[in-house]
Amino acid sequence: MIRRPNRADFELHYAPHKPWNCSACAAKLHAVRNRNLSLIGQQIRKLREAKKISQEEFASLANLDRAYYGGIERGERNFATLNLIKIAVALDVEVGALFPKLVELRRK
Repeated sequence: MIRRPNRADFELHYAPHKPWNCSACAAKLHAVRNRNLSLIGQQIRKLREAKKISQEEFASLANLDRAYYGGIERGERNFATLNLIKIAVALDVEVGALFPKLVELRRK
């Protein structure tokens, strides 16, 4: 008699991958944030909120994907200088205003 595979067998043999947010690595991905990127993201968020602009609206103003921009604010993205310039232009601030004080960056 041939045994019919159950769901566990199917998942193990036929669908070995899981969505990225269900994997054991997902927790590690969220935990491995660079502190300085988080500080820069917090500074950018503070400037955006001061202008009373939603994240979605701002991402559109900066010509960035909304999810990508959200990752910048959360400190999950090591973003390119060109994107930093786009953010500064959209906020109408100097690029240097996007960075926290050096004292904050030096803390460990």
